[in-house]
Amino acid sequence: MSIDLEHNLRLMRKALSELDTESMGRGVYREGNITYPKAAANFSYELDTGKIIQFGNIQFLPKDLQERIAQGLVGEGMFKVAMNLKASVLPKIVEVVYGVKTSVIAQRLLNASTAEYNANIGW
Repeated sequence: MSIDLEHNLRLMRKALSELDTESMGRGVYREGNITYPKAAANFSYELDTGKIIQFGNIQFLPKDLQERIAQGLVGEGMFKVAMNLKASVLPKIVEVVYGVKTSVIAQRLLNASTAEYNANIGW
């Protein structure tokens, strides 16, 4: 496992374990005949590598990071997750969203991070 993948998984585990019902939207995720509420976790990342910098909504990020995002030097992404409120488990990532300027290498790392998280951490 690469250092960047391990780094992403550490940050993902922490951030997604802190999601609560305030993060939930109106959408639902269906698996078979069961529906789960969906939530979203926003993050910033390096456009060339896919290494996650920090989780949080842009208005709560440090000013220098906000400026780098506005300048197009850092990417903004979002993990859309399904919340299983009946079990004490971490959410399952059902979609990863990243910007059009994201390099192929960065897309691969973000997709690999999602797959590894779902296989070993999320329900």
